[in-house]
Amino acid sequence: PDLPSPYGCCHGKIFLIAYHGFLRVAVSTANLQSVDYEDLSNGIWVMDFPLKSSEWKEEATPLSSDFRSTLSDYVKRHGIDCSFLNSYSFDSVPIVLVSSVPGYHREPAMSLYGHMKVRDIFEALGEYPSYSTSNLLVAQITSLGSLKESWLRELSHSFKNFKNPRETLAVVWPSLDFIRNCCIGYQAGASVCLTEKNRKKVLEPLLRQFKTPPYQRNHPPHIKTYSSGSAESLDWVLLTSSNLSMAAWGALQKLNSQLYICHYELGVFYHPALSSLSFSPSSSTPSTPSLSPNPIHPPSQRPPTMRQFSAVVKEFRSRSCQPHSDPPPKFQSYQKAPSVSLPTPMRAASVVKFPLAFSLPLVPYEDGTEPWVWKTHLKPDIFGHSYRMD
Repeated sequence: PDLPSPYGCCHGKIFLIAYHGFLRVAVSTANLQSVDYEDLSNGIWVMDFPLKSSEWKEEATPLSSDFRSTLSDYVKRHGIDCSFLNSYSFDSVPIVLVSSVPGYHREPAMSLYGHMKVRDIFEALGEYPSYSTSNLLVAQITSLGSLKESWLRELSHSFKNFKNPRETLAVVWPSLDFIRNCCIGYQAGASVCLTEKNRKKVLEPLLRQFKTPPYQRNHPPHIKTYSSGSAESLDWVLLTSSNLSMAAWGALQKLNSQLYICHYELGVFYHPALSSLSFSPSSSTPSTPSLSPNPIHPPSQRPPTMRQFSAVVKEFRSRSCQPHSDPPPKFQSYQKAPSVSLPTPMRAASVVKFPLAFSLPLVPYEDGTEPWVWKTHLKPDIFGHSYRMD
């Protein structure tokens, strides 16, 4: 794809797999290398969309229309003919795709990408989260760019966090001790990127320790999530390839009249109220929110959901495509995962479990605990290796 900036990269991860009668869309945080699939924590969202039949009658919602246009735009910008997507129905999609594409974006395109797309989602929802010290905007990422406080305010504003980011933004980041003692030792450090130059004072008060839940076995992260809520319930969650950087999310320029982005990124935003989302006035019938795949083909024709992804995120293996009743049963990927509560009318029948890679409540950096930084570390890891930056 076109990369106008020498600092840009193609960082989004997506699979489009065409089967007989349906299209499988998978948005992931994992790269196509064995360590990402076997040792690192990653996330993947999977959903199947049916091929339009001769009797198909369009019931497009603002949500499905936005999904189709965002996906088509992202595919097209990679030099791929996106016309095949017109053969599938996306009417039942329960999430919003959030993409970043390189370039200078001005209105009306500015609100289609990066953090301005997130701002547009919250404005469409009419959602104004009540952030506080106990209900933070939590960014769990694996790379930190050169951050400015003014840009952190800009990003926080898009997430409807109007307070001081120093008080209401938490950045979940592995410590030196965690990387040294994790399941692959210092090898994990190559995927957790923070240089000494980018370890700025504005970052220090935001950092919280990345600690794995008991079922994670000290796997280091490559997953990226943005969320808000508590240890018991999440208000919303964004699974994405975007790390905390201006290159990934974009930065406003020229008196906020344009958004400049360097990277290609892709993620999925989930909120219980998305079924009523309207980017513009619409009278369409909302679909039922769900994080689990929506099966549209019979069991005899159903391929294993995760086999073709070579065991991406072992915790997701239990998410097989099984037909569900109406209303859908509770979705439980595993125990103790923070949950996203659905709207009141559906709460008794359905709870969505979203598996976060880190433990809640968050633990601050204190008592001399050092965050992981790219520099020489001579103290050996669990395999007896040191980490050298020569």
